[in-house]
Amino acid sequence: MSVARKKTNPALPHEVHSLIALGPETESVIVSHFRTGANQRIDDALVQPSFLAQLADAFKQARWEDREAAQVVRAYLDTSKSGKSIDNRALVQWVLAHPNRAEAVMDCLSVTPPEEISILRVLSSVGNQKLVFLASWRLAQTQVVLKTIIAPPALKKVILEREAQAHPLSMRHPNIIETHILRNRDGEAFLIERLLPKVLSDNWKSNGVQDAANLLCDIANALDYLHSQLGGVHGDVKPDNIGMDGDRFILLDFGIYRPADMFMADVTGTGSLRTRAPELLVDDRYGDPYKVDVWALGATVYNAFTGHYPLFRHGEKPPPPSEEGRRRDFESELRRRATEEYDSFVSYDAIPSPINEVLRSALNPNPGDRVTAGNLRMLVEDQLAAFIRNPSGTGKLSPSQELDQLERYFPFQAKEALHYMPEHKKDGLVQRLNVLKGMKGFTEAERNRVDNLLRLL
Repeated sequence: MSVARKKTNPALPHEVHSLIALGPETESVIVSHFRTGANQRIDDALVQPSFLAQLADAFKQARWEDREAAQVVRAYLDTSKSGKSIDNRALVQWVLAHPNRAEAVMDCLSVTPPEEISILRVLSSVGNQKLVFLASWRLAQTQVVLKTIIAPPALKKVILEREAQAHPLSMRHPNIIETHILRNRDGEAFLIERLLPKVLSDNWKSNGVQDAANLLCDIANALDYLHSQLGGVHGDVKPDNIGMDGDRFILLDFGIYRPADMFMADVTGTGSLRTRAPELLVDDRYGDPYKVDVWALGATVYNAFTGHYPLFRHGEKPPPPSEEGRRRDFESELRRRATEEYDSFVSYDAIPSPINEVLRSALNPNPGDRVTAGNLRMLVEDQLAAFIRNPSGTGKLSPSQELDQLERYFPFQAKEALHYMPEHKKDGLVQRLNVLKGMKGFTEAERNRVDNLLRLL
């Protein structure tokens, strides 16, 4: 049975037929922008037939719905009418990169990046204050993270100043992201950061004690630098503000960073509820703002082992800031849990023994008894030494990994090989195994593994 072919609108020039074929809503947008006259031609924005065909093909290839496509076409026409220059090739790529996400494509259209930067796609939208894009920095020939602040001018200036704290000229640290500032032709400032291979999320899990110990060590190291060297508070430590470069953890996003004496009650409504310290929930007049970062780091690691945050039930998520009433009620419930049921909500049963006590010191509900970031780092390096990789970043194994490798490659079956091994080599192995046996953090079972190797020698 043949299917009736949709008739085209004879009043419209053939250049737009591929677009109006997307559906009635897109056709309506085209018709409303159609300009009648002696030449019966379309708007100046639509004078490239080859581009219109490419745009229509992109919508079809990415399986866009008519309603979503219509929003993009309308935004494109309006932007063109305003006189703003549009990179048509980029628009096609944005359509392909954001299937049925008209708002994301319109976010890309709304921004005029610095001349050396090309926007590839939206990475995230942070509330109504910040847009984050994946972009290409042509001068550096690399992909980067591009941030633009869309808050009102006064607030925009404040946020830019906070984010710019991580500029390498003012702050350079191996566990803190480097942020650069570039401006577009209108003088608008943008933040540029290196694109990290991985950014953590709520679903990130620690691979035993190894990953958690190194995360604690690296981010405590970053926080200690902020606290003791710069006198600032990050204020929003959470998984999605921690990235990885190889096996190194890096602290991101300085959007609410500020000096400790400016870390007042208004900040509590900005940072994440998931990792909000109990004193921020209970009392605005807390004594040591540095300790809120330590608790948030502990809460991040706690979630990596248990699958939920302290003071949260499994699967429980806070209402978004846009739902003010529900969010306010949820904050009240968290406050109640922090004051009345802390011990029942914060259980360490699922936390492995080597890291259990260290995590308790970071999650102490009393900030006066909670460790500082510097003490936390030293505690991790002391109590969990067996799991910390070489801090120089040379790629050497942690003691735990070294033990695994020794067992894997030790010639258990080839006793002749041991017989012919030079004595100085055997002595060196014995010395190294005895060092490993004395490492803090190793359990009795791991020490027994070392003894098994020593007996072979």
